[in-house]
Amino acid sequence: MTEPQATSPLRYPSPFRYPGGKTWLVPCFRQWIRQLPFRPQAVIEPFAGGATISLTSILENLAETAELSEIDDDVAAVWQAVVDGHSLELSKRIMQFKPTPQSVTKELEKEPTSVLDRAFRTIIKNRTFRGGIIAEGSRMMCRGENDRGVASRWYPETIARRFRAIHDARSHIIFRREDGMNAVRRHCSDTDVVFFLDPPYATGGKSAGRRLYSHHEVDHNALLLECRSVRGRFLMTCEDTDEIRSTALACGFQAGKAYIRSAHNRTMKELIVSN
Repeated sequence: MTEPQATSPLRYPSPFRYPGGKTWLVPCFRQWIRQLPFRPQAVIEPFAGGATISLTSILENLAETAELSEIDDDVAAVWQAVVDGHSLELSKRIMQFKPTPQSVTKELEKEPTSVLDRAFRTIIKNRTFRGGIIAEGSRMMCRGENDRGVASRWYPETIARRFRAIHDARSHIIFRREDGMNAVRRHCSDTDVVFFLDPPYATGGKSAGRRLYSHHEVDHNALLLECRSVRGRFLMTCEDTDEIRSTALACGFQAGKAYIRSAHNRTMKELIVSN
């Protein structure tokens, strides 16, 4: 399926493409946050990844600030570049880059000398590698979509537009390169914040998180137990397993299934947990 060219940067705010991305959850999240009895001071996203939910919150004025945490060096470089004010330069580089197997290889062979360089490399990998996977062992697309090869998912105008929108909102974004658990513990006593928790899915040894992320070992049960101390509100997406569901219910949380379509047109289940 071809990625639509966004008519507004608000509809698809993230510059990343991720299998397991949370664009499908945005309408549900909007409804959830708007029915809260308070306007959140901050949306805390401890496992930022593409940060679709946080960016939506800021760009649509659903919260005052967004605090992103990410431990992956490559993904972290993108968000660090954003808060450092380099989004417009990233947009410029993206508009000038013409992806071919040769140009992608040449760019990725360069040793990055700045956060901006590393951020640009990350976007190239995310947009030209199979499935958007940037973890070690991932490979460049060959035929790609409609035989367009590595250019299949390279939409320079759309990606640049998203970075420009994020640039305009950067004063409302806080970024920390850290383990997401630290963010939960730091803000657990805050009553005026909401958490969006989307940890990598890595149970069973062969799941998506193990393929997608360099740092995929997140204990979902331990995270749920940590959330018992959260005084604000949280929304968490996780794998729908009996163990995780039992832990969520034992903690007194609400848990429901969400059915989504994968990129291969398969129906998949996720569990949505909230307090």
